[in-house]
This record gives sequence, structure tokens and C-alpha cells, in this order.
Amino acid sequence: MSKNLVIVESPVKAKALQNYLGKEYSVMASYGHVRDLTKKKWGDKKSNNGYEIDLDQSKVDLTWAVESKSKKNISEISKYIKNEKPKAIFLASDPDREGEAISWHLADELKLLDKKNVNRVVFHEITKNAILESFDNPKKIDMDLVDGYKARRVMDRIVGFETSAPLSSAIRVGGRATGRVQGPSLLIVNNREDEIQAHNALEFWNIKVDLLNKNDDLINVQLKGNQSNKNHFIFDPKKSKMIPIPDEQSANKIEELLSKSEFKVESIKKNEFKSKPRAPFTTSTLQQAASSELRMAPRRTMDIAQELFRGIESGNNVINLITYMRTDSTFISSEILNSIGKYVVKNHGENYYSGSRVYSKVSKNSQEAHEAIRPTDIDNSPEKIKNQLNDQQYKLYKLIWDRTLASQMKDSISEKTVLTVQAKDKNNEYILESEYIQPVFDGFKILDEKTNFDKVPNISLGDTLSLDKVHKLKNFTRPKSRYTEASLIKELESSGIGRPSTYASIMDRIQYHKAVIILRRSLYRTNVGKAMINALLPIFGDHFISLEFTSNME
Repeated sequence: MSKNLVIVESPVKAKALQNYLGKEYSVMASYGHVRDLTKKKWGDKKSNNGYEIDLDQSKVDLTWAVESKSKKNISEISKYIKNEKPKAIFLASDPDREGEAISWHLADELKLLDKKNVNRVVFHEITKNAILESFDNPKKIDMDLVDGYKARRVMDRIVGFETSAPLSSAIRVGGRATGRVQGPSLLIVNNREDEIQAHNALEFWNIKVDLLNKNDDLINVQLKGNQSNKNHFIFDPKKSKMIPIPDEQSANKIEELLSKSEFKVESIKKNEFKSKPRAPFTTSTLQQAASSELRMAPRRTMDIAQELFRGIESGNNVINLITYMRTDSTFISSEILNSIGKYVVKNHGENYYSGSRVYSKVSKNSQEAHEAIRPTDIDNSPEKIKNQLNDQQYKLYKLIWDRTLASQMKDSISEKTVLTVQAKDKNNEYILESEYIQPVFDGFKILDEKTNFDKVPNISLGDTLSLDKVHKLKNFTRPKSRYTEASLIKELESSGIGRPSTYASIMDRIQYHKAVIILRRSLYRTNVGKAMINALLPIFGDHFISLEFTSNME
């Protein structure tokens, strides 16, 4: 009896499916994308860069070719189909537009598009229940997603070609190009660099004061304002912002006045506030958190996340740890929410469980086609499976597991104490303040091993304090910080540019072309990047590298 054939992208994923599906199925790997647009030069009559566009007829003809690395795999799959004549063929590539495109490419290249026994199966986690359910409910290839993929590939080529000529002329080095989303990304970095270069640093001074209570405990306060002398007023109540002390002479004068002042505790105000846990990870927020907390580049983050999704080999078994890692959704299914709730109650107590929390979408063009990135089984705690992961896999999995668990736990509650001290002499009255944060209930922060809190000094309303030392701190105004990979991804997402699958490649491409370099984790525009923008803006400033145009195109 002939078997059913299942085609997936990776051999590890193939091994996992084979374990769940059993002997009636044969699982083969295509090893990722198998075809792309042909790569002839624009203007070649035989093939226009893989596509030919007739604007009058609103028609686009595409020419696809099997990539050299995929020819052997395609040949083996074709041979298997011809010799074994499987009862049914299931295309099981990843559950997004790229995955749908891979399934379509396979079906088209293997001449399976019109075959009735060819099915598409989609699952967002590689678990037995999810896989069996998808095979019980197969469907056909979603051509809307495939057409979306084709449109993006054509636009990528059009933008890449149109912008390459002025770049080559401006930089006089071949191979320079900017993509449909790389151009706007470079523009964002460029504009920030221009702001930084144009910034005029202004001098200002801060004053901090060390005071002692009756037990000689040290109390640190900062000067907030002068209530009686307008010349020394450093807080503007109308604009609710600090007015800096402009120079050393002014700072010295205030220091002299403070040295003659009496210090008295004017008020001690306490109030509680809550901190809410953050939403489960999307692709964007995972890349941002991994960059900030683990110092992991977006590309590396996605590679490791893909390993965790497709499965970690352990002997003859494959452990699949997280759901699909390309998503813009914070949604978690009710079944999983229930299991998370049970885990929280069992391991931390009922006081820590909030009940199911639902998070709304945040990104401009969010499609919310999948769940958030979460563990497939919350009982697989990081410590439980640590020995089966390498160091980076463990750290990223722990980041995902902690965020998922925390998202369903109660808010933390803290108490903020604001200490106000009055400094008074014959003619002047200054206000100094300090703030202290103390825990009331840790809530989801019980998972955070780094949480530190302040100790409130032993003082009472009306206490007299003595001066220990005045600290004058010279500063200069600073421009906005340069983007990091994490903050640039956040900016792109909020601007509606790029998709979950593209953020890592955007970071790669702008560095590959030497338009941007990373120093101390910050993105610096290079001379090449500046020349690229100067060449592109006059020609494409209204469309191909415009943030608004690119966002609307998405």
C-alpha cells in the first residue's frame, strides 16, 4: 500500500512530523525556498529580471527558476512521487505568506497544482494535537497569500533595480542597492544622524545635596526649585519642566546660599502604584528584548527561535518548544491560557494569578494571523529542559517562557515615597526632593531576579536635617540617542514598515552594503550611507524611500 507524502522545509521538522504521523506517512524536506525570480539584467529581451510588466494591460508575467542549492532536493522529491505514487501529498511549510509561497513553488515545480490529492496543512506549533488536527482538516493553497508574496517580490526587484543605477553613479562602486524597505530604514538612521550632527550642546548644572538626620543617616536629595528668588528659579510650573542652572557661577551662588540654609522635612507623601506585565512576544518585541537583554542580533534571534520552533533533537525524539516565531499577534488560545493559569497557581499560589489577560494589537499594520510566540507546553520550564539546550537556546527560551508566564500573572504593587525638604535662609527658600520605591506585592515580578528597591530613610515630618555636602554636577544637553537594532525595529513597526519576517533581513542588508555600522550596539551612518541617501532623495524621496509611501504599500 502506498504511503502519504508530506513535504516540509527542514529535516528536523520532518523528523518531528514523522514521529507524530507514523508509518502511513513518508516525510521529506525541501530545505526552505526552492525557487526565485530569474536574475537577468533589466533590458535583456530574453528575460527582464524575472518579470515583464505591461502597464497598459495591467499584466505582470513572472519567470521562476529553481535555485541551485534546491535542485537535488526537488529531484529526489520528484523521483519519489513518480516511483511511489503516494495516495495523498501534504504540503506542510510554515504558516505564513512565505510558507504558502514555498508550498505553491513546490506544487508548481512538481506539476501538482491541478492534482486532487494534493493538500495544504497548516499548524502553528509542532505538537501532536496540532499536527493531527491540521491533517484532519486539510485545505488548498491560499492563492491570495501567494499573490501577495509575488507582488512583494516584484516590488522588491523594481525598487532594487530602479535605485541601483543612481547609487552606482554616486558611489562608483558596483553592487550597491537598496531594497523596498531597506531604503526607508536607512533614511530613518540618516535623519537621526543629521539631528545628532546639528545638535548644539548647551551647558547646564544639577545640584544634589547630602543631608544627615539625627542618627547621622545619609539622605540624598536633589534641588528642584527656588520659591522666593525668580533669578534662581529652576522649575517652571507653567511648562512643568526643569529650567537648568546655566553656568558654574550660578551653581556656586546656589551652593553658597544652601550652605547658610536650615533644612527641614516639609512633606512625606506616599502612594501606591501598579505595574502591569507586558504582552506575550511578537516577532518584533522578541527581537527587541533579545537585543536589549541578551545582546543578541535580530538575525541570530530568529535563527535560534526557528530551532526552538522546529525542534531540538534529543536522542530519537524531537522536542518542539515554541509556537511559530513570525507573528504580529499577542493572542494566546483559551486552552493554553488555562494551562498557564494552573501552572501559576500550582507554583506561586492563587494570589499571583490574575485570570486570563487578553492583549490588543499594537503595530500599525498588524494582521494577527497567528498566536503570540509562546512555549508549546508551559510545564517545560527553562530549568527542566536546560540540559538539552545550548546556552543561547536556553537564554532565548527562558526569555519567551518568562514573558508568557508573566503576562498572565497579577500586577506588581509598589509604594512610592516622595520626600520634600525645605532649605531656608533669610532671603531664599529652596525645595529639594528625593523618591523611594518599595515593594508591596511583587506579582509577576517574582520572576525577575534583578529587582532592586530603595530603603526609605528614618525621618518624620518636621525633622531638622543638617548639611553634609553639596554636589555640583556639570552637564551638557545631549541629542537623541542613535538607534540600536532593537529601537530601529520598534520605529519601523510603529511606522508600519516591514513585516515580522523582514526585520532581521533589513538589519542585515543595511549593514551588508556598508551603509550602517554597529559600534557599541549603536547604529552609525557611514559615508557610504550618507552618499546613498543623497543620491536617492532627489529622485525617490516622494515614493520608494518615503516612509509614508512604504507604509501605505504594506
